[in-house]
Order: sequence, then C-alpha cells, then structure tokens
Amino acid sequence: GTVVKSPKSAAGKRDVPIPRALARELAEWREAQLAEWEKAARGQEGEVVAFADCRVIGYANGDHYTPHALGSLWRKLARGKHDKDPKDRRRRGEGWEPGREPVTGTQGSVVTFHDLRHTYATQAIAAGADVRSVAALMGHADVSMTLNTYADAAPEAKLAAQRK
Repeated sequence: GTVVKSPKSAAGKRDVPIPRALARELAEWREAQLAEWEKAARGQEGEVVAFADCRVIGYANGDHYTPHALGSLWRKLARGKHDKDPKDRRRRGEGWEPGREPVTGTQGSVVTFHDLRHTYATQAIAAGADVRSVAALMGHADVSMTLNTYADAAPEAKLAAQRK
C-alpha cells in the first residue's frame, strides 16, 4: 500500500498559491464530491470514512491515489483517451473523445504530470513572480537551481535576480 509521510526535504509542506478562478472551481468540485459521497453513504454510515477525511482527488473510501494511479489517470487524460464504448470495436482506451485533443506541450509531445510542475514555475517567473519565492514553492534549497532550470523562459527575471 501507500504510506502518507512527511516530505523528504527541509522545505516540507508548503502552500501553493492558485488563481481565484481555480479556487472557485475546486470548491465547486468539492461540493459535487460531497453530494456524491452523501448519496453513496446513505445507509452505510458505520462503514464509510468521514467526508472530511476524503481527498480532493482520491477514492470513495478516503484513500488517495497512489503516484502510479494518478500518473496513469493523467496519461490517459493527456492523450485524450476514453473508456471503450460498447458499440466500439477498438480495444479499451484507443478511442478519441469528440472535442478532446491530446494535451501537448510547446515541443508537440504529450504533457506528463511532472511537466505541470515545470509549467507552474516557468509561468510564475514569466509573470514576474519573485524567483526566491518560486524557489521556495518548488522546494529548491538554492535559488540558483530555480534560475538555471526555469528563468530561461524569462531572461529579464534572471537579470533582475542577479542584480539583487
């Protein structure tokens, strides 16, 4: 099984700022989850985990997805795949959902789950976020790691950080 434990680095757990619109969407998703949980839990109160213990992304019993399961779900989503339709003769996962194209990066390849971390840091720096703050959010012990990895997307951020 999977064990939830403290982070391995001294940076530990950290809050990640998100746009208000995303916060609203997550709140709406949480409300929808609560409605589904209440529906599924009726008559089973002693057998289900408390909703407060359920993850935003996880199983109905309160467990979180393993890194492997989450990565697998992301790959399927990023590739634009869907479950097999009973009328479809193709194997499971080979179909394209109408209107859903693969999620591709600037180089044309399908975006991996880890790529989202790089995108967050790159976009934050490009939008003018303080490089030291981004380094802290990323868990980098040294700001030079952040500058060497992400600041090329915003050369002016690299120059500003070097002047400080």
